[in-house]
Amino acid sequence: MISKEETEHIIDTIPNVSVIDGNTKNVENEYKTLLLSGNHENLIKIIKTTYLINKERQDSNRKIGDKDNQYFKKSEKYLYNELGVVLNMNVDEVRRYIIDKVSKMESKNE
Repeated sequence: MISKEETEHIIDTIPNVSVIDGNTKNVENEYKTLLLSGNHENLIKIIKTTYLINKERQDSNRKIGDKDNQYFKKSEKYLYNELGVVLNMNVDEVRRYIIDKVSKMESKNE
């Protein structure tokens, strides 16, 4: 189990976590490897990558990819469940907490 301080540090690093090159043919293998690692940063990498890919598809009036969506949901579930235990929040509360905190960090940097 991670501490509350470690949890806050993980959330604070989200803007700096890189994304995966979603244009490669091996992106699903990359998702699998990162998901199985159980590493928080790797889960964030999947969430950020799949979110951006799906947003781009939606903005282009294209269908969201099933594989990307599956990995997005799995990664969110694993990460948010673990952080939720430490923060004493459910998955939806953790998602909202992270979105709010990251949004505030990004608006400070603008």
